[in-house]
Amino acid sequence: MASLIVASAAAVSASASESGPAGIPAQHAPLRVLAIGNSFSQSLCRYFPAMAASSGEQIEFCNLYIGGCSLSRHADNIKKGAEDSAFAPYAVTWFEAGRPDAPRKFASNIPQMLATQTWNVVTIQQASPGSWNPATYRPAADEVIAEIRRLAPQAEIVVQQTWAYNAADDRIGGASPKWGFDQAGMALRIESAYAALAEAFGFRTIPVGAAVRLRRAALAAEGRVFDPAVLAALKPGEDADLRGDPVGSFWWRDDPKTGAKTFARDTIHLNRSGEYLQALVWLCFLSGRNPESVEYVPKNANFAPDIPAMRAAAAAALREMRAKEGVR
Repeated sequence: MASLIVASAAAVSASASESGPAGIPAQHAPLRVLAIGNSFSQSLCRYFPAMAASSGEQIEFCNLYIGGCSLSRHADNIKKGAEDSAFAPYAVTWFEAGRPDAPRKFASNIPQMLATQTWNVVTIQQASPGSWNPATYRPAADEVIAEIRRLAPQAEIVVQQTWAYNAADDRIGGASPKWGFDQAGMALRIESAYAALAEAFGFRTIPVGAAVRLRRAALAAEGRVFDPAVLAALKPGEDADLRGDPVGSFWWRDDPKTGAKTFARDTIHLNRSGEYLQALVWLCFLSGRNPESVEYVPKNANFAPDIPAMRAAAAAALREMRAKEGVR
């Protein structure tokens, strides 16, 4: 795989003159985006490449994935990768522009991936358990940023702002949440922590967390608020109505030994509607498009009736972030 990466780097270097300034694609050249992330960037793989291709945007997207990977772990992995080129802890999913159904998949490390392509944009983010706590960001973020600047000096470094959990998560839910604050409190702390990081380095922010917050506010205005209490009343096989919340999934699964149905939950990741919202925010951030102009609708999407409202949430989040960042 190392030889494949080196060969790819040589090919890219030969065509580097086609690339525009950081964050801006030259005419006919793809915008090359590398996400140094975890499952909160892996969720882009479902809809983002297809949405970009459907919209006529030439975006090459590559995600580096380790589940739950924090900035501190990324920093440690950079040191290990610099010492051992065979160290390959990241699952790489790489979509070439216009080919949403044919990603390349292999294992690699951060130094190799930064050097293998002339990236226009490199994104960073914190792991969700620490995303609300600014004390968890630095100095690890400084180390990751320094490596990006060393190996990809042409790239614009951008922060992906992540989101607050579903209210059924006991860390933020119930009468006595373990973290001492509720969903709104988590959202406020996350947005503040990411803003502090972005401001310290002069980075722009992709406001996915704000879009989730605004989507939830719109749902509340419609009377569509998910109540975690309904989960306790579900009978085996019954589905939970999330009322449109973009975060969380609940399902029944069969025990392979007994055949009995057991209840499963995921209170932190985006569900299908949330993945669509995330893709919409990313596409419009990177391309400058108005979300209202994005017509892509996935096949068999049960959230299709809510897409106009998701466009509105994405547009509002982007306007809000641009107003906060000013000229950045």
